[in-house]
Amino acid sequence: MGESLQHYVQRRAAHWQEALTSLRNLKKENLDNENAKKAFLVLDKLSADNAFIQSRFPSHKALYAVRILYLSWYQALHAKTQKNKPLNKALLRLSSNENIRNQRIEFTKKGKRRQHHEFMLEAKPFLALAALIFATSALFGWKIIAHSPENIASFVPTFIMEYLQRGELWTSLLAENPVQDGSLLIINNIKVAALCFISGIAFGIPSIVLLAYNGWHLGTILASAHQYDLLTQLGKFVLPHGILEIFIIVSSGGLGLKMGCALLSRVRSDDGGQQTFVGNLSKGLLSLFFFGCWLMICGILESNISTQMEMSSENSFSASLLVGLSLFLAYFFTHHFFLRPRSLTHEL
Repeated sequence: MGESLQHYVQRRAAHWQEALTSLRNLKKENLDNENAKKAFLVLDKLSADNAFIQSRFPSHKALYAVRILYLSWYQALHAKTQKNKPLNKALLRLSSNENIRNQRIEFTKKGKRRQHHEFMLEAKPFLALAALIFATSALFGWKIIAHSPENIASFVPTFIMEYLQRGELWTSLLAENPVQDGSLLIINNIKVAALCFISGIAFGIPSIVLLAYNGWHLGTILASAHQYDLLTQLGKFVLPHGILEIFIIVSSGGLGLKMGCALLSRVRSDDGGQQTFVGNLSKGLLSLFFFGCWLMICGILESNISTQMEMSSENSFSASLLVGLSLFLAYFFTHHFFLRPRSLTHEL
C-alpha cells in the first residue's frame, strides 16, 4: 500500500518548517550564486512533496498547505532572479525536475495554452467517454433512418426535408448571407459547447443528454442525406470545419463530465473536494475560452469556405477532408499536443 499520509507528513514536517523559515530569510537577503543553488534545491524538494501528495492524496488538505508553500517559494525565487538574467537562466538549468519548468512556463504567454493542454490530458478518460456517447448516439440515429427511411420526416426538420426531396442541400442558404448566418452559427456552436461544459455542474447528467442529442442529430442528418444520394456532397460541406467542430463539442462535454465528477468528489469529501472542484472549473473555463476562439474560426470557414467547396464541382471529397484535417492539426500544434515535455537537462 505504500507510506501512509500521516507518516509522510510527520517525516516531512520538519523540512517544511525549515523551508518556511528559509523563505522569510530569502525575501530579506540578497541572492548570490551559492545561495541560489541552495534555494533551488529546497524548491526541488517542495516540488517533489507536492507531486507525491497530489498523486497519492489529491483530496487531502495537506496538498493545499504544501502547494501554497511551494508556490510562495517559487514566486519569491522568481522575483529575486528576475533582475539577474544570467542567474535566472542558471537556476533554470540547475533542476532536473519537470514540475519546475512547467510552473515557470505558466508565467509566460504560452502558460495558458500549456494549462489547457495539461487539463485535456487529465480529462482523457472523460473525453473518451464523451466520444463514446456521441458516436453511439450518432450510430443509433443512422440505424433508425436506415431501417425506416419512410419515417425520415419524423426525425429531420421540415425545411431540410424539403431541400432533400428536391435533391438539394440546405447549405446553399449560407451562401446567400454568409456574414449574418455565419455569425448565428458561431453563436450557436459556442452556446452548445458552453452548455455541454457548464451543465456538468449537475453531476454531468445534462452533459450526457446534450452529447447524446447532438450525436443523434448528426447521425439522422447524415443518414437522411445518404437516402437521397447526397452524402458525398454533404461530406464536402461538413469536413472542412466539422472535424474540429465536433471534436470541440465532444471535448466540452467530456470536460463537463469531469467537472461533474469533481463536484461529486466535493460532496463526498470533507476537506479537499472543494479545491478539486474549483480547480476543474477554472481550468475548464480556460479551455472553453480556447474552444470559443476555434469555433469562431470554424464558423467563418463554414460560412465562406465550406459552402464554396460543396457547390464547386472542381473540389473533391478528399480536398475537403484535407482542409478539415489541416485545421484540426493546427489546433493540436497550437496547444502543444504533439510536443513531448523536455527535461531541463536538454537545456544544459
